[in-house]
Amino acid sequence: MQSFTLDYKTILVTGGYGFIMSNLINYINDNFYNVDIINIDKCGAGSNKTNINKPVNNNDIHTLHMECESPKFIKVLKQYKPDLIIHGAAESHVDRSITDPLSFVQSNVLGTTNVIHAVDWYQKNVNSKCKCVLVSTDEVYGHLLPTDPPWNEDSPIQPRSPYASSKAAADLIALSFNTTFKTDFCIVRGCNNFGPRQDHEKLMPKYITTILQGKKMPVYGSGTNIREWVFVDDFCRFILDKAMHYTSGNVYNYGCGISRTNMDILRELYMCLELFCCRKDCNLVLKYKKFEDSIEYVEDRKGHDFRYAMRSKYGYTGKSDDSFRKQLYRTIEFYYDQSINQNKAGGCFAKLFGW
Repeated sequence: MQSFTLDYKTILVTGGYGFIMSNLINYINDNFYNVDIINIDKCGAGSNKTNINKPVNNNDIHTLHMECESPKFIKVLKQYKPDLIIHGAAESHVDRSITDPLSFVQSNVLGTTNVIHAVDWYQKNVNSKCKCVLVSTDEVYGHLLPTDPPWNEDSPIQPRSPYASSKAAADLIALSFNTTFKTDFCIVRGCNNFGPRQDHEKLMPKYITTILQGKKMPVYGSGTNIREWVFVDDFCRFILDKAMHYTSGNVYNYGCGISRTNMDILRELYMCLELFCCRKDCNLVLKYKKFEDSIEYVEDRKGHDFRYAMRSKYGYTGKSDDSFRKQLYRTIEFYYDQSINQNKAGGCFAKLFGW
């Protein structure tokens, strides 16, 4: 990746209270200076106000509670005049998209359409140099069988869930703006992210918190579904690199090459939890002495995608300074520290562990 600076820039981020975008805002805050960060978040199911750290390095962080589909979005662009727009707000949980697909269309399709329409107006009338990145997902490509080659940016869009369909529709509408109006932006599609600040409904934090509570983790089907995984900080660095170095209208995949079945992931997490509980400052003892005792199989998800694997024709792959095991350990550490803070506030962990 090329070097870049965001010093003295104004950056507008949507979905900043969510998992990936909050880590991106914190990364910008920690690594750049004199940056004005505008966070637009509707405070929905995946939002957490505590995800964003306090400003440092003479940066400012402003949060506006607003939906992306709001007609006020264009007024925000007029007021704050961003140099860079990163649209990451989205409803993202597949299970909830199955039970409530209309809310995903509302947020992901209409929200992105409103954002890209506002970006087009803003670039033509206020700041022609403003860059824009739309954050998407590998799930727009559908799923793969065990021997299928990984997707690249030229692979067909074949979504299989209401969530994936809403993201695919948003991508296609945005790309039509580039074709029709020459709107300047790119799309980045990432594989499964993990790390601190992820909502507890997702696989890794759900397993960590479930087992620490002495409960069993529900596993869909046989647990053999395969995903690629990347640590959230690595994906955030990729987003920012593309923000500074992209070709307008391009899609950029970020596949990491670390493929695991869901059962493999949970087994590795269990091993890391065992190590974590050996720490001198850890007050936890695992209830289940064997990994197999910590899970229970449940009915498979409807239309459950079997395998994701993604590469880029531009030669990018997920790279990190840390090992996968170390990243898992860092993730566990975050949720343990979070439980300690909840304990101090009289939260649920205090009752569960008898603290």
